[in-house]
Parts: sequence; structure tokens; C-alpha cells
Amino acid sequence: MSIEIRRIGPLVLSAMVMAMLVVACGPGNESGDSSGAVQDKPQGNERAVTAPADPQILAEGKTAWRSCAKCHCATDLRIKEDEDWVVLNEETSCIESGKPAPRLRKSIISYLRHPGTLRPVLVTRDFKGGGGKKTGKILVPATGGSAYLRADRESIKKGAPTMVRLYWGETGEEKTLAAPAGKYNVINFWLYRGGGKQGEERWMVTGTNVDGCAELNLVPEAGETLDLDPLLYCDFTAKLKDGEYSFSFTIHDIAGNRMTLSKNGRVVMPGYCILGEGGKTVAEGRFGVI
Repeated sequence: MSIEIRRIGPLVLSAMVMAMLVVACGPGNESGDSSGAVQDKPQGNERAVTAPADPQILAEGKTAWRSCAKCHCATDLRIKEDEDWVVLNEETSCIESGKPAPRLRKSIISYLRHPGTLRPVLVTRDFKGGGGKKTGKILVPATGGSAYLRADRESIKKGAPTMVRLYWGETGEEKTLAAPAGKYNVINFWLYRGGGKQGEERWMVTGTNVDGCAELNLVPEAGETLDLDPLLYCDFTAKLKDGEYSFSFTIHDIAGNRMTLSKNGRVVMPGYCILGEGGKTVAEGRFGVI
């Protein structure tokens, strides 16, 4: 997540205080069938709304999603946290601003919510593989989460599915998933954590790297660890040019993958306070997404 603000004026930047809450944080696949029942029981997504029965909107969304799919994973109606990710993209989507943007955004979101959308093979704790295909074991973090895996060409030739989606619940203990054997890049991942007295708060950190956030080489009867660290790191920079300060704020994990922190489907923004000469506050507020 990259955030930037600009303030004009000959300010003397003597201090900056920033507060950021950091939390440790349909059905179907490419062949049209569901490949994993769900022991962790991702509940039916009550918050998700299926797309309107407008074939033109759905067609536009499907076409637009082809570009998005290079970096992102289509959501799954069986995973309740995915609706937060859809809502999050109402703020953070890379769709350009301008007159066509609202319709384009609507078409993509409608397509993602539609039960007929192309989705990866869903792998949960009771995934058995099926069809005689071999599986490898993956140790996943105790924090609840999900990861989108994309197989390399050689693995696909040997029978590995092109796209795989891992999903596991938050239990506080280590857990192992069995997924189709093959070599994969982790393109996206999400880590989930509940909060509040009744668990009503939904925290999520998301990371994306088209070149791969991590690699998994799943060999039959062998084990791999999905090495994703939920600890977030924050970078702040301030540059002065021609009397104008340019501030930027980014969040990343230990591997350098850009991250976004959200609560209940909304980006969590840090606050800022700029002090001038004499300790007087000359500007304060919250950052915004660009």
C-alpha cells in the first residue's frame, strides 16, 4: 500500500508523530468442478451479493478481470473473508479515475460475486486430491489465512492445476494442508484475525507480488512450509522541493512485499502530526490511498 500527501509552504519539519495499529496478523475451478469439501467450514458468504442478471455487465467484468487475474485471485463464495477483500477493492483497486471507472469497477465486482466465475481449486484441511493425483503437504501459519498459488508450466504439463487457492482457519495451532503436487509461486496471500469482545472485528493483511511472494515445491509425501510472516513494517519518507514537502508512507512484510492492512473491509490509515518551529502543530490529519 502506497500513501502520499502534499503540503505547500515553508514548513520546518522538526518532528512527526504517526500512529498505526499493527495486528499480527462459487464453487468451481478451471475445469468447472469443486475439488475440496471444507472441514474448516468456511461459512456461506452471507455478506456477498451475487451479480445482477445483466449479461452486458458480467461480460464487461469478465473481460476486465483478465488483466486483474495476472496479479489477483478470483474470490470464492465459500470463503466469508473474501467479501471484505471485494469491499476493500472499492478503495484500492488500480482502476484509473475518470468517467468509465465507476461502471468498470461495478462490472469487475459483479463478476467476482457471480457464482459462475472461474475460480482456482479450493484446498482446505480435508482436501483429498482425487483422480489419482498426488499431493504434497504444506505447513501453514497458526493465524487464519489464504494464499493463491500459480503453477509453473512444467508442473501443469504433469497434471498440476493451473491455479490453487489455500484456505485455513484461525486456531492458534499449527496445521497442515495437502495440495496437488507441483511447483508454485504464491501470487497473493491474506492473513486473518478476529478482534473485539465478541469477535465482531475482522482484521486482514493482504500482500501481492506478481513475481511471487514465496515459492512452494510440493513433492508427494514430503512437506513444505508456507513461510509468510504476519509482522508488518512501515516506512515513512519526507522530501522538500521548491518549498513543498512530499510525504509517503508504505507498508511491507519482511520479504519486501507491499501490504495493505484493513479492518472490516476498510483500509486502516495512519495519522500524522507535523510540528513546526516552537513545537506548534502546523498540519495534522490522516493519509489517504493513491
